[in-house]
Amino acid sequence: MTRIVVAAKQDQTLLQDTQSKLVVLDRPSIIQIGVTQQDVKTLEQSGDKLIVTLKNGEQIVLEGFFQTPTTTVHALAFPKADGTFSLVQFDETGKFSNYTGLQKLDSLLYESANTVPAQPLSAYESPSTSTSDFSFSELFSSSAAKAGLAVVSAIGLGLALIDSGDSKSSTAPDITAPKTPTATINAEGTKISGTAEAGATIYVVDKNEKVIVTVKVDKDGQYSVTLPEALLNNNSYYVKAKDDAGNSSGYTQVTGTKDSIAPSEPQAQLNDQGNIVTGKSEANATINVYDASGKLIGTAKANSEGVFSVAISPALTAGQIGTVEAIDAAGNKSEQHKIELGKDTIAPDQPKYELNKEGTTILGTAEANAKVIIQDSTGAVIATGTVNAQGKFNITISPALGTNQTGKIIIEDAAGNQSKATEIKPGQDSLAPEKPVASLNAEGTMITGTAEANSKITVYDSANKLLGTATTDANGNYTVTLSTALTEAKVGSVYATDAAGNQSAVASVTGTKDVTPPASPKITDVIDDVGETKGSIAANGNTDDKRPVISGTGEAGATLIIYDNNKAVGKVTVGADSKWSFSFDYDLSLGAHSITSVQTDKAGNTSLMSDARSFTVVEVGVKAAVIDEHSIIDQNLADSHLLLSNQIVNAELNSGSNAQSDILRHNMLHAQPNSLDLTSEHIANLLQTTYEANDPTQKYLDTGHETTVNDLFLDAAVKSTDQQIENVITSSMTQSGTISENVVNLNSEPAEQPMRDLQSTTVLSTDAIAELLNSQQVLF
Repeated sequence: MTRIVVAAKQDQTLLQDTQSKLVVLDRPSIIQIGVTQQDVKTLEQSGDKLIVTLKNGEQIVLEGFFQTPTTTVHALAFPKADGTFSLVQFDETGKFSNYTGLQKLDSLLYESANTVPAQPLSAYESPSTSTSDFSFSELFSSSAAKAGLAVVSAIGLGLALIDSGDSKSSTAPDITAPKTPTATINAEGTKISGTAEAGATIYVVDKNEKVIVTVKVDKDGQYSVTLPEALLNNNSYYVKAKDDAGNSSGYTQVTGTKDSIAPSEPQAQLNDQGNIVTGKSEANATINVYDASGKLIGTAKANSEGVFSVAISPALTAGQIGTVEAIDAAGNKSEQHKIELGKDTIAPDQPKYELNKEGTTILGTAEANAKVIIQDSTGAVIATGTVNAQGKFNITISPALGTNQTGKIIIEDAAGNQSKATEIKPGQDSLAPEKPVASLNAEGTMITGTAEANSKITVYDSANKLLGTATTDANGNYTVTLSTALTEAKVGSVYATDAAGNQSAVASVTGTKDVTPPASPKITDVIDDVGETKGSIAANGNTDDKRPVISGTGEAGATLIIYDNNKAVGKVTVGADSKWSFSFDYDLSLGAHSITSVQTDKAGNTSLMSDARSFTVVEVGVKAAVIDEHSIIDQNLADSHLLLSNQIVNAELNSGSNAQSDILRHNMLHAQPNSLDLTSEHIANLLQTTYEANDPTQKYLDTGHETTVNDLFLDAAVKSTDQQIENVITSSMTQSGTISENVVNLNSEPAEQPMRDLQSTTVLSTDAIAELLNSQQVLF
């Protein structure tokens, strides 16, 4: 701790000699702080305060140093080793600017100060000190100060505040504080011993800095002191060392741990059978039960909460009065508590109460239906009342308790057991506010509610971190904005604390906002549901279904976006069973497709991308290719070429004798294998000109309707005639340029032999038939 000396500029009065961290200045003063300029880290203005921060981390606040943000009437100096001083200078804005040298502090006094008697100086008895000589280097070497003066004790002071002698001192003042002493107390709490600076004085003080005892440290740095009274029951003293120059060390705390306090009288009740005693006492105390003659009939130990249960033998019978005693670990015994069969022997708890400042009304809480007794300081009853069924009471006191008067409150139950008397005085409040009402908004950022008027509301999270505070208005309403939102089952604890510091029971609020993204959705299947081969498409497999069905799992109620090759193509909502299914509303292009998905839950949290499910869309494979007016001919779906037998071709040729049949017969004889170009366009053109408007096929030809050639030929309602097939083939042959220049008359006899040769000749390639029945979409 750093020493600070303050003297008045006007009359040389020593105002303060302290080691306090806060110095209040109420008149123009010279302030000397017992460190050097080099020990100072910063000098900062804060309102009217000057905050001095030392390099060791210590802060000294000079309150009232600045009269305005830019001016001060005070002078601040730090001593130098050569006996001179460093004077602090401030600029026109009130900020520290630099230090200037100062030979002696007398020059800082007001002019009239030299003619004003230094009255406080007469308090120090020293033969070498003149009351008219304002030399603090002389004064502070004095060994005693008279009591009762408004001057801070200067025993052992060593700072030269103002020196009227030669400024060239040959001996530098001692401004180094002793090290903090060590200190231990014996088990009985009667003796303190330790080590400190040799020759220093040890001071043992209480929490109010009242000196309990002093002792000199010997030449070996050892000391031992006997206390006038034992230090017991976890009470503490504080030990410091002060050298001959008056520099003080820091404090060492010592605590007397010996327990000399007896436990409170236990509360105990005998059961109806007279063989078990239950109750509550000091935690971990030993409980002894005695019969009416004082014989021990049962013993047990209370738990960590003081609750006990003792089996006794022999049992107490009607009319016998037993006693219960508690003994703590130090052997201290409580008063004995009486127990009796069939009688309530547990006293009520002490009440919680609030007595108004006028001493006229007391309200509080106590055991339900008990009697409330109010006494004055003499024990005279000045008011009584009854606790209601909810455990509350409100009683008028007459005559009122005066401001400086005390009284007592006692609670008495129906069995006549009385609580321990509690001292009361006007304005005293031990009654905690009722538990606040608290509601958390949907975002988890704000709590609103009601509590005791003008009480302080505090909100903590589960780690006891303060999230926010507020003060209720005159109607008890409050709003707290939280520094950290309470979301997703996070719990906040809300307390109300009244002006007396009583804290309510906790009210809890739980966050409901979902801020956790859902897991990535899963694609579990891709289904091919067209063509002869249907079912699941294997990962990285092929499919001729241009609109496969995608299905999977996700978070119930989430919105799921489907991507095809990283392009969003649709969305679907996950069902309550966590399953979803997606169907394309357009045909996928031929080639590779990689399907992925992302889901967003109802709270707006979005998952990561799912794993991809990949497959390739290919053209329809050839399964059946020739249609005549009676049936689809070829059943050999595994062959790579389509053979037309003599029988089939002859049936086609004999079905008509028109010119188109002749051309068909001729073209088939001279067609080059695998060179026919039967396109979907040919099919479309044929059907648009062939079918009548009222034909069932017309449904495929409506403007804007999309379908496939497969759909046309596989629809049972659509009948393709041989005439139409012939026209398609003829048109295809003509456009592909594959018709032989060597035209044969199909009606002539020589044609029969070539037709017979068709039994083993491929006249329509698989490619041609596949094109005829391909799955490519055609707009009709």
